[in-house]
Amino acid sequence: MKGIIALSDVPSDKSVSVKDSTGRTLLITQSGGKLTALDATCTHMQCTVAPDGSKLQCPCHGSQYTLTGSVIQGPAPAALAVVSVKVDSGQVVLA
Repeated sequence: MKGIIALSDVPSDKSVSVKDSTGRTLLITQSGGKLTALDATCTHMQCTVAPDGSKLQCPCHGSQYTLTGSVIQGPAPAALAVVSVKVDSGQVVLA
């Protein structure tokens, strides 16, 4: 099975923006040894959230999220949606 990204390409305590097989943008993060995948669609006005160092940033209206998707700064009203993934043969794949 072809993965979304190699686990070795996901830096610790940062996020990587990737596309899944449907073209949806995902944010893949490793923080505290935990792998998380998030739908990159901002919960405010559906702009695409991007990695910004140790946080995630929406370029449209300034919403900020943690690497696990929780809101740090609005106007986003809710956390980013978690996408279920697993590691298979060193590749991050949809679960």
